[in-house]
Amino acid sequence: PTIASFTGVANVAPGTGSVSLRAAGVVDLGGSISRVEFISDTNRNNRLETRDRLFANATQSGTDWTLDLDVLTLRVGSNRFWVRAYDNLGVVSSTQTVVVTVV
Repeated sequence: PTIASFTGVANVAPGTGSVSLRAAGVVDLGGSISRVEFISDTNRNNRLETRDRLFANATQSGTDWTLDLDVLTLRVGSNRFWVRAYDNLGVVSSTQTVVVTVV
């Protein structure tokens, strides 16, 4: 599987708002996408680890997958996220990363 792009946008006002993560162009030639995982760098060490937070509530529209998070669930400052896709045979895509700043 491949992911064409991964973006994150903070729509924030003081004390309220959301962060929208989008994995676009998620495809698998010769197979199908079974799931897309969005993961937060919980301890802010810039390394993807098993203890980082996995979000399972992404929504799919065509080849795009999105995840909207309440800004109150995130830390003020830089928040790193990863995304990866799995196909129907269990093959995993390359992992992509994005940093979103919450003020």
